[in-house]
Amino acid sequence: EEIYEHGLQCRRNEIADRWQKALSHTIKPELIKTGKVKEVIHRGKALLDHRGLEEFPIPNSTPGFDNAPYITAACWITKDPESGERNMGMYRAQIKGPLRTGIYLTDGNNTAANWAKARAQSKPLEAAAVIGGPVAVAYAATQTAPYGVDELAIAGALVGSPIPLVKAETVDLEVPADAEIVIEGL
Repeated sequence: EEIYEHGLQCRRNEIADRWQKALSHTIKPELIKTGKVKEVIHRGKALLDHRGLEEFPIPNSTPGFDNAPYITAACWITKDPESGERNMGMYRAQIKGPLRTGIYLTDGNNTAANWAKARAQSKPLEAAAVIGGPVAVAYAATQTAPYGVDELAIAGALVGSPIPLVKAETVDLEVPADAEIVIEGL
């Protein structure tokens, strides 16, 4: 509760009400031209010039159990390939190489539904893994929201203002302008 108090800048007894209001009165994110996340961009050949994902200090979070380093708190953004509705969920991402990750999706989550729809259309699913940035984004990513409800709009409602987004560099998605790191791909 202390973490939520600090992250939401409210008192303990206000947390539940803050969440109820956010879930029932979302605030749509705002698209802006640029943001902190655009300060350093590595793409194309430059990705390997910087060792790709190995540039980051990604740990084995559970030594003796995990088979590889994992990004443990990435907020994965995808879109429904039919409706274009945005979805965000928090998943661990196994590092499989300098340019590859894998995430574990269970059948019951919205990102898995988006992936299933993309596969049924024989299309790749565009994705962006967001690390760091507004704490409300991470809070909203862990919330189980109904399919079609934009978790970034929930995050906006948690803080009382729209979350600023920017266009991703290589995929047709929008990402938080104040994110520390965004990993884009298919």
